Amino acid sequence: MSSQKSSREVVFKNQFPSASEYHNLDAAATGLLPESVAAFVYDYHLKSCVNAGRSAYRRSIEVTAMVDEAREKIASFLGTKKTNLTFAPGATHAINWVAKGLDLSSNDTVLCTMADHHANILPWLDLKKRGTRIVFAMCDDLGRIDVADFQDKIKGAKVAAFIAASNVTGAIQPMRELAKISSENGAISVVDAAQLAPHQRIGFDSLGVDFMAIAGHKMMASKGAGLLLARESAQALIKPLIVGGGSIKDVTTDSFELLPFPEGFESGTPSIEGILSLWKAIEWLHEQGEENVWRHESTLNKQAREAVSQVHGLKVYQPENCTPTMSIELNGWEPNKLAVKLDREFNIAIRSGHMCALPLVRDTMGFPKGLCRISFGPWNDEEDIVAIADALDKISLGK
Repeated sequence: MSSQKSSREVVFKNQFPSASEYHNLDAAATGLLPESVAAFVYDYHLKSCVNAGRSAYRRSIEVTAMVDEAREKIASFLGTKKTNLTFAPGATHAINWVAKGLDLSSNDTVLCTMADHHANILPWLDLKKRGTRIVFAMCDDLGRIDVADFQDKIKGAKVAAFIAASNVTGAIQPMRELAKISSENGAISVVDAAQLAPHQRIGFDSLGVDFMAIAGHKMMASKGAGLLLARESAQALIKPLIVGGGSIKDVTTDSFELLPFPEGFESGTPSIEGILSLWKAIEWLHEQGEENVWRHESTLNKQAREAVSQVHGLKVYQPENCTPTMSIELNGWEPNKLAVKLDREFNIAIRSGHMCALPLVRDTMGFPKGLCRISFGPWNDEEDIVAIADALDKISLGK
């Protein structure tokens, strides 16, 4: 494989200083910040660092206006209105808000899937102490949800919780079909889209989904900004998990009244830098041409899959319809030891273990010690592919 890079690839990588000193192949864990986004966050902290929605002085008003604009631009990017988007500390928090906010009882059933990340399993399993019944739809060993099994098991379920794309194999799920099955059976759909949102448009309003959780940090934003999208007809179904300042309409010594969704769910000071950086990360995508960025990631993924598949004793786990995320197994190597060797000797960073998906990796795919994961972001280029393929080849040959 040629290591010559296109000018487009050079432009992308040069905008990510944190990727300049090593091969970061762990985009599925968290996104790196483009230099312009990091500079914007630094500038906010250095020159402003005031709160939003709390004061009448000019700097606070300016930041409040920026947060309002960020909400509108982020919502538009995700294919919905700003009144359907509330900010959360992260995708995990957003799913917990729904799980706890629906006030399910011992008479209710929740359908989860074996393909899901723990973030969309544990909040529902936690409801078992209330007596809520939890059942699981099966998936294959590439993390693709079995639609027929999903349709069979959803009968009588109050909630259907499923992932939009696998964080282990990159498998993109038939989200629209699953949402339609859920709706036809009277189930509330709750989707974890943390792995899909960084790599394609979501189009929330067109999906028929009731609730969706997204992690800002996986979309090249600072940590601490998650999103909960809620269809207008579903917003009244949940109550806030926490209450406090910033979310109230009225308070007396006897009671309080909250603002409607989304403000009523945003008690306390939000991660302003996380919200603003997500807005700026989306602007960065627009400036580069989002299709150019996503095509770049997809091309690298295909090249990498072809390259590492030639390594002796190595198997790749990734379906054709996927995000730029794959898992690998190298004969004779425990995943964590392989990841440490790649880091220490080859300056390559990948994920190893169960990827917070034990029902998939251990119970469905059959890997009690886990797998290694390779995933791509805009900062990667062909040099990263050459590096990982050559390193794995040398390790497999005992060099």
